[in-house]
Amino acid sequence: MNGLDLNRFQFDYDQTWSVMFFRHDGTVLARYGTRGDKDGMSYNSLQGFTNTLRTVLDVDQNWQPQMQKQYGDKLGPRVQHSKADDIPSETISRILANEREGRQSCIHCHNVYDGLRDFAISQGDYDPAKRYKYPLPQNIGLHVDKVSGTKITKVIPNSAAAKAGIAAGQQITRMNGQAIHSIADIQFVLHHTGEKANIKIELDGPNGETTAIISVSPGWRVADIGWRASMYGMPPKPGLWVEAADENQKRELGIAQDKLALNVRGVFGNDVRRGGLKKGDVIVQFGDETAHHSEGTFHAHLRLNYYTPNARLPLKVIRDGRSVDLTVTFPNK
Repeated sequence: MNGLDLNRFQFDYDQTWSVMFFRHDGTVLARYGTRGDKDGMSYNSLQGFTNTLRTVLDVDQNWQPQMQKQYGDKLGPRVQHSKADDIPSETISRILANEREGRQSCIHCHNVYDGLRDFAISQGDYDPAKRYKYPLPQNIGLHVDKVSGTKITKVIPNSAAAKAGIAAGQQITRMNGQAIHSIADIQFVLHHTGEKANIKIELDGPNGETTAIISVSPGWRVADIGWRASMYGMPPKPGLWVEAADENQKRELGIAQDKLALNVRGVFGNDVRRGGLKKGDVIVQFGDETAHHSEGTFHAHLRLNYYTPNARLPLKVIRDGRSVDLTVTFPNK
């Protein structure tokens, strides 16, 4: 990402793999590359990429001036920092210093989010809820075929999409006026949709072309951020390595399969050390949480709820067969 124009290359910087398609004049035709869980390539395939590429080539080869209206908004508003190198950030400065000193280093995609987070904290404008970026179609109630990137395979009952009358089998052609060629295109529209808004979706299906309005309300963007590389730089940084217990271990400990059990494999942070947490402990409750959590969702929960200065995290652990209560305080300076 060193030196890259962030006004032109706007995509989800936590992706494993991402592609942007441009016309010769810089018009963005489409994006490809989607992720929403631990498996970085579960939404991506050679077949899906090929399909998007074919549709984009067809658009470019048959381009008419009036088509600009469908593609002109595929770049969002101009960003404050046009290059990752220019973001005032400890993370970015450290990477650039390593480069100047000849150590192998570069600004990775997810470091853009790291830099923007550092800057927001320095400006007193940090809000962890802003980490809910590029929502999946499921957030509005749609499951979309991963190969076509546009055909609806399922509508979640009682979701915003279901209430708008959208049905499986329909093909998304445009959202808020933008031409759609992939799931990543859908996500770009959703990323720039507010907490309370109406989303216009144009569809093609067995009954011809139709238009639906999906209404979203505050909270619709919430999703698992445990897979995001940039999540681990969010405060607090506990310096803690945990692994979810398997079914056999839960059974041995007398813990129900749907309940929390996280093995502490490493304690590296001073805060958790001072709180008394030790390698070998099994975390069975943190805060009010006792339900099952993966390693990623545990770390995400900490960063979404314990980021304020001197946040106190109560823990209940099993140590040598005994239940032990602990409290960790995160300074979060």
